[in-house]
Amino acid sequence: MESRGIVIAPSRSVHSDRTLARPIVINRSDLYFYILYWDVLDCPEDDLGDSLLKNQPELQLLREEGILKRTRGRFFKKERGHVLLSFHGEHPREFWSVAQLYSLLKHQRSGEHWTLGNPLAIDINADISKFYFVEKVGDLTKPKASGILRISTEPEHVLNSFDRGPIVDLTFQDALPVPDPGLPLEEVLEFKQRHQDEFVDFRVALDEMYLEIIDSADLVAARSVARRRIQQTLGNINRILEEDRIKRFVASMKTGLSISLSVSDIIKNVAPYAISGACVGSRFDLPELGAALGVAGAVASAVDVELDLSAFRPKDLPGIRSDFRYLFFVRKELG
Repeated sequence: MESRGIVIAPSRSVHSDRTLARPIVINRSDLYFYILYWDVLDCPEDDLGDSLLKNQPELQLLREEGILKRTRGRFFKKERGHVLLSFHGEHPREFWSVAQLYSLLKHQRSGEHWTLGNPLAIDINADISKFYFVEKVGDLTKPKASGILRISTEPEHVLNSFDRGPIVDLTFQDALPVPDPGLPLEEVLEFKQRHQDEFVDFRVALDEMYLEIIDSADLVAARSVARRRIQQTLGNINRILEEDRIKRFVASMKTGLSISLSVSDIIKNVAPYAISGACVGSRFDLPELGAALGVAGAVASAVDVELDLSAFRPKDLPGIRSDFRYLFFVRKELG
């Protein structure tokens, strides 16, 4: 099975007033979640430099192991008709928005299996259409009047590759075991290496459920797959964590699936479930998994399903129909 990648951003990189948070780090609980359930991570970086590796030296080990990539580019702002060189510290929210979207598109256009790991860092409401993240930049000019470097040709904007359309949101509530953030990174990597088979099984189970939704919009069938295979494979991951005596916590995961359905197809195949409450807008419990994870009561392990008819999502990429291209984003939440 081909490797799967996820584009990530530092945790709490931007304050509510849009200023840059210090220090810039990737939360360890997030990091361990990404490492365990994906193969490769990409955290974009400004060509003018950032302090992520300085603030978090352990990330260097991930780079040496080929697990962490850094899509490196230059950040620009369009102002008065000119595309001017900028810096991520000046517009952090806009930087992380366009840099993540750029990196996601870059990998997907290469036919690779990538998704977005931190959609909350994408500020769609901000006017990010004025900002650009570019890997390969031609000659920069520096007019004497302004003294600010600029490029002569305006690059293609990432927003041109996104639109609004139907997305099925699935939330795996209190369902995913993750190593405790106090565990050394080396031990997490060794654990993942020893137990590759269990994580491949879980990935196959997810694919089965996602493909049921994408190919046929059969949400009831997807529920059946989840109850059987998801419980079994996540239960196996929890079991091997227990056997290796690794302290862990339980996380939730929200995924967004782009579905290529016409309005008539949605009315025919999806809307009846929303009206009846059979699946969309409701939850289906995973009782066996919840018991194994020690989750009980009203917040027991479950999968919630919702339909968003006008969500921000990637446009279809011509010639690409590979598993997980349709998985636009995933977000970890603490259980």
